[in-house]
Amino acid sequence: MSTGELRLLKVPRWLSEQWLKSKPKDLVADLDLDQGILKLNSTGTGCPTVLRVERRASPELFSFWQPLDGSEAPIEGPIVEALTVRPDLLDRGYRSLLQHRTEETALASGSRSRHEERIIQGDERPSVVRAPAKPAAAAAATPGASLQDVLSAVEKALQGAGTRGLTGLEIFERLPPGGCTLAQLRDALLALAIPAQAEDGARRYVYAPCMGRGRSGQMMRWSQEDAGEEARITTGHLRKRARTAAG
Repeated sequence: MSTGELRLLKVPRWLSEQWLKSKPKDLVADLDLDQGILKLNSTGTGCPTVLRVERRASPELFSFWQPLDGSEAPIEGPIVEALTVRPDLLDRGYRSLLQHRTEETALASGSRSRHEERIIQGDERPSVVRAPAKPAAAAAATPGASLQDVLSAVEKALQGAGTRGLTGLEIFERLPPGGCTLAQLRDALLALAIPAQAEDGARRYVYAPCMGRGRSGQMMRWSQEDAGEEARITTGHLRKRARTAAG
């Protein structure tokens, strides 16, 4: 080819490794750009002999040598096309190569995989096979406590702790048997407590149930500090506090 007709040829790894074993100036393949075919002169057992060639104009690419003495690299000329070599899915040699690689992978992993003797085309969507879940496993993974049970347990624990409050771990230890979801615990803490920073740096939750919203939209919470020791939720004072995330 002349200087202005340089082309970049992209081939699969197995073909590149095979060509690297060839001697200099050996004729390894015949390229027919009109037909879009690359015919290999010699291949290994079970390898394809004919490959398809896809062409793409690439005037932005240039070819140059890499000097060994550290000098500047001379530019040979622009690469007019980039040629990508792709195997033919119906080629017996290519199918044999894929089969061989599948068997090697299965042996390396310690288990053979079963495959379907059918070629899936590029525009065909493969079918998805889902294994049905076992009813016993699904039931065991779902917490059995309802939101009302979680609210009752959290409220009882917070009331018993008083103004000292409880840490998240302490609340978790007092949940109903079977546990609960994170969403249930979040909703319970948002409705029944406010977070506070203890002297030791730990976050504690203090009992302060929500009593509704004021005209401004802020949550109205009962404050145990403003009420007396004999105060209950029906007679306690109301203090406006900005809504605070529980976790």
